[in-house]
Amino acid sequence: QRDDGTLVDWPGPATVASLRSDGRAALLALPLVNDFNGTPFFRGVDGDAEAPREAVRLILEALDFPR
Repeated sequence: QRDDGTLVDWPGPATVASLRSDGRAALLALPLVNDFNGTPFFRGVDGDAEAPREAVRLILEALDFPR
């Protein structure tokens, strides 16, 4: 997600790490989308395909990780 809130495709690996300047790290290894066809593996209870990504974003935000 860009600073202006627009979403962009993630071309990187399914395992993502976020590092803070104080040395703390978060490692996310839960695949959110199928690497072959881009379909989501998980959906929100209301069917929202973006819910898992939003959950990860909220977790990192709660831990005060940078965007």
